[in-house]
Amino acid sequence: MYHKEKSIQIKSSASALYNNLSVLRIAPRCLTYFTVVHANVVNMVSASWDGLNYSHRQLQSKEGNVATSSSLIMQ
Repeated sequence: MYHKEKSIQIKSSASALYNNLSVLRIAPRCLTYFTVVHANVVNMVSASWDGLNYSHRQLQSKEGNVATSSSLIMQ
């Protein structure tokens, strides 16, 4: 059943792409990782299950715009 939890904001916006949100729950460490892509930047947020502690990370591609790159293979 759906229930609303505390909101967690990312530092930049997310591109309007299909399946652009990845969520990974790691039970032993009580952490959840959220990842979204915007242009050539991957935004990651790790959050504790109680929602009180979280940290942001941004990874930037060395290539130009990943969304228009010819090396990106979509399956």
